[in-house]
Amino acid sequence: MSSRTTFLALALLGALASCGKKHGDPAPAAPATPTPGSAATPTPGSAATPTPGSAATPAGRNYPVAEGAACAKPTKLVTDVPVSIAGATVSLTRPRGGGCPTRPVYTLMYTRANPTEIRVCYDPGADACEMYIEAEAVRFDLTAAFAATGATSAVLGK
Repeated sequence: MSSRTTFLALALLGALASCGKKHGDPAPAAPATPTPGSAATPTPGSAATPTPGSAATPAGRNYPVAEGAACAKPTKLVTDVPVSIAGATVSLTRPRGGGCPTRPVYTLMYTRANPTEIRVCYDPGADACEMYIEAEAVRFDLTAAFAATGATSAVLGK
């Protein structure tokens, strides 16, 4: 067996071994170390928008914020967990299946009002992986939305 075939077989076995694990479980040892700069790393405080084929957005990072009065299709309103608003930060903790999103899983929609009315939207088709994420920390930064709307606070819309 060639070294390339061995490498590919080990990579496939590592990927298969991670299926069904809970988020936060130790990952199997990787056969190779990625080169620096090969993965996009958002700057602290910026909205992290996973690109197709990228790794899952790590827990606690910011998600996209957009203007709109309702969740855009195919997204759905998050109603199964409490959403907290503290100043310009909106956060929630939610379990879900996934682990390899191809687009943002969560988006926050806001309206031009003071206080601005917000809705947290979830895209069930954004992450087809089967890993279980027990308590995903989701955070949105409303600073830019407040600046765009002139709002000083936010309330949860229905």
